[in-house]
Amino acid sequence: MLKRLLVMVVVLGFTAGPLWAAGLGPDYLVYLNLEQRSDFERVESLPLKPVFRWGNEFYVVTSASTLADLKQSDIEYRVIETNPFASGSYYIEAPAQAAQRDDVSKLGAQRLDEIAGGRLYKMSVPLAANAQTGGEGALEITGDAIPFTYMEQLTVASHAAFNHPDLDSIVARISEDSVEAIDTHLMDFGTRYVYTWENDQAQQYIEDKFLSYGYTNVQTDEFDVFGWLGHNVICTKTGTTEPDKYIVIGAHYDSYNTQSDPNIFAPGADDNGSGTTAVLEIARAMADIPTRKSIIFIAFDAEEVGLVGSEYFAGMAAYTGMNIELMLNMDMIGYNPNSFPDVAIATSAASLAYAGMAAQLTTQYTGLVPWINTAAGGSSDHAPFGQHGFNFIYAEEYEFNTPGWHTDIDIISRMDIPYLTEVARLMGLSAFATSESPSPVPSMTLWDVGDGSTLEARWQPLTAPNITGYHLYYGTSPDNLSNMIDIPGASSSSQQLTGLSTGTAYYVAVAAVNTEGWESVAMTQQTLQPWVAPRVPETFTADPEYQRVDLLWAPPVELDLDHYEVYRGLDTASLALYDATVTSSPFADHAVTSGTRYFYQIRAIDNTANPSDMSGIVNAVPATFDRGILLLDMTSQSLSDPSQEEQETVYNNIFAAYAHSLYRYDNYADPIDKSELGQYGTIFWIDDDLSWERWTADHWAKLNWYLNFGNNVVIIGWQTPNEILADNFLYDAFRVSDLDRINAVDCVGGIGESGMPGVVFDTAKVVAIYTPWDGTMAQIWTMTVSDPSAEVLYRYNSATDDAAREALPVAVRRNYNGNKMALIGLPLYYMRDADAQAMIGALGAWFDLPAADPGDLNADGGVDLLDLMMEVNVVFSGAFPPTGYKNADVDASCICDVLDIVYMIDFVYRGGPSPVEGCL
Repeated sequence: MLKRLLVMVVVLGFTAGPLWAAGLGPDYLVYLNLEQRSDFERVESLPLKPVFRWGNEFYVVTSASTLADLKQSDIEYRVIETNPFASGSYYIEAPAQAAQRDDVSKLGAQRLDEIAGGRLYKMSVPLAANAQTGGEGALEITGDAIPFTYMEQLTVASHAAFNHPDLDSIVARISEDSVEAIDTHLMDFGTRYVYTWENDQAQQYIEDKFLSYGYTNVQTDEFDVFGWLGHNVICTKTGTTEPDKYIVIGAHYDSYNTQSDPNIFAPGADDNGSGTTAVLEIARAMADIPTRKSIIFIAFDAEEVGLVGSEYFAGMAAYTGMNIELMLNMDMIGYNPNSFPDVAIATSAASLAYAGMAAQLTTQYTGLVPWINTAAGGSSDHAPFGQHGFNFIYAEEYEFNTPGWHTDIDIISRMDIPYLTEVARLMGLSAFATSESPSPVPSMTLWDVGDGSTLEARWQPLTAPNITGYHLYYGTSPDNLSNMIDIPGASSSSQQLTGLSTGTAYYVAVAAVNTEGWESVAMTQQTLQPWVAPRVPETFTADPEYQRVDLLWAPPVELDLDHYEVYRGLDTASLALYDATVTSSPFADHAVTSGTRYFYQIRAIDNTANPSDMSGIVNAVPATFDRGILLLDMTSQSLSDPSQEEQETVYNNIFAAYAHSLYRYDNYADPIDKSELGQYGTIFWIDDDLSWERWTADHWAKLNWYLNFGNNVVIIGWQTPNEILADNFLYDAFRVSDLDRINAVDCVGGIGESGMPGVVFDTAKVVAIYTPWDGTMAQIWTMTVSDPSAEVLYRYNSATDDAAREALPVAVRRNYNGNKMALIGLPLYYMRDADAQAMIGALGAWFDLPAADPGDLNADGGVDLLDLMMEVNVVFSGAFPPTGYKNADVDASCICDVLDIVYMIDFVYRGGPSPVEGCL
């Protein structure tokens, strides 16, 4: 017996976005790429739970319904896994580091995905624990929510040079002798492994050094490290004019060794005595240099066991609203075996402008050669800051210290002290330049004035006290903003660009300017084309809702837009102006009728009557839920399953007493359209094959939408309970807390309960996998029902009267949020037709379904010309009427023939006798 235990887990988290809610169905781990602010604005109101970010690339947990919204929004996404965090942990490992050393895949991890920020791995819980205590340094994705914000894509401001006497002072003060002395002292502790007494001694040494430089705001934060106390040492230098804006300079001070016992010996002169030394030396050099913004010097603990210290600080900073403009991380910056002057400056695409600033300072003030890359990955202390939406840069030796990394030979004699000193200088210079420069101008947007030659830039002015105005840069290439407009006034918030060429793409960025003439280090860049006529409305869609069709499209970028014209028709050829007074999206079309498909186009009109081109054509049928029963036939047509024709014959016969339609899944992965689903008030989701075909996110999305309107749902089939694969749905909808699969060939049907008739499998129907077939089936799923609100409908009927199996529940029904729902774990196709008809009749009575009237072949509630035409198809083409042959036998002759057509003509056109119930 195979047993599935349904485990219910509640995870609490915080997010800047809307409340995340799973809905019915499984959760999904999804990758999102939000390249533009407009992309973010399209999804920020959706119930997404972000759990990792790299710039504006996200991993989020969400529901099937939200996946359908993402698909409609035209945002780049991909589903990584179903039911994430249920059976393991997730880690991000930097590709660059993985290529140079053993990565987490060596611990048996499963590689799931790769983005610019690293490779995503899934590990079993025991392996995850091993990685956390084994010095891998990979970033764990815990499943807790992180803030959902957009990081502006920043462009490097065009500084000719950074000139300030304090920059020269920082270079002069950072000393090779001091650097060597500090790193030697750190190495001499023998080990700084997080679980050792020596780690505590190193923490005290760092704290004492900060105090010795004259800083008074020095503190130690404690946090849990798998039952041990970790310590971050934090030294704050308060800014003179913007004290609530922060630059963080950090490095981890703990060490690790795979060659010897790290509890005894882990010298870590490079990893990461070098970075910690640089933090201390920069703090010493800047102790009496005033800075406009506050600077936090921080030595992180527990990096080697999962970035614990930096995650603790970055998480607290995010959730308390700390305004961190930039985080500068240093990790392994002292190894340079070939004496080359190259240094790696890593970052993310969102923070690239700050890396550009650092590179410029490097070239101007040091002898190093900077190499920028945007694949910093998740293996050092910058990663949690990037995950929480902060900009960062990360300095690392260009040639990775593979021989000494986590070994006995990571010692001071193998360090290039002049090289380490130069890296410390470049990071100190970068921190100071960021502090003295105006911050990036937020929320810059571009608008089309509509005259074909003018764009308008708008932004939120900065509130810093030393801002004197703004520089607006623009050009026809994103890499060459060759034109500049000087805009005086700290409160200025807009500027028009005139004399532009119609239809040419212009790239625009705005930098603030302060009293010293310094510009913002980074700028937000946008692009737009000036046109005379409005643009075609983008992302135009038609969405069926209850008794209406909603039309949706993206907001305009034209300042002179006046209104929209909506065109409607019953096909593409009959589209005509329908409403010329629409001013914004969405537009709800309520003048609709049941079962009618409407086609739509839209165009924009400006205030001088210039029209846009027409949009693409979309269509939808309003949801009215008034057309009886829809059979969703998911049963496959493999060699061991009945053919599609055999399936339709049996299902149509079983449902002959009711108006019904059948929807065939030719491709299991393609869900039914809402326009089709929304016409029916009752659906039977049927999957009678033995294969396990998991429901996709789109299936769940459609079901969640359908259940908003108080409908009837029956999910029935051979493997259906297990195919659902969504424990919250089984429990929430049916109060089923456990499933057992009985593999024995022992089930002959279901014992009826709660007023349901018993059902027996039909020996006349061929089951290819059973030879000979005697009406006894295997692989039936039984259920544990944990709430009296769920009524058992059928129990397992054992051919051998096996006490362990006999009378176990195999079907339940329950009222769920105004919907009547049943889950039946028995194959409908293989039941005796008469038994199945009786079962459907009992369910129909529970649903209050009216049986179709005689002669109403198309189930529209009346007998008319359409039914007559269908009667002709039945007689001459052999078509099956949706309401069954019994309703087509209108003269009760027990045969459908020409006389039935004559009978119908007489009734429809001459007022003859009403159709009667046939005997077929």
